[in-house]
Amino acid sequence: MDTKVAVRAGVNLDEIAEWIEAFDEVIAAEGANGGAQLLEAISRYAREAGVEVPGRVNTAYANTIPVEEEVRYPGD
Repeated sequence: MDTKVAVRAGVNLDEIAEWIEAFDEVIAAEGANGGAQLLEAISRYAREAGVEVPGRVNTAYANTIPVEEEVRYPGD
């Protein structure tokens, strides 16, 4: 974490450390997927509350076509 940014923004560093510790506990208990789900839920909640949340630059690719319905291509 870049503490200089947090200080300029007037954020309480002790509180940030507590949130990070709690997030670490979620990951320890629920794994990386649980951590990702928590972040997604918090981001959604923040947007609904009017908080500007930075967008994701990369999104996970999800193939929506079942393998058995995919068109065969040379090299498959």
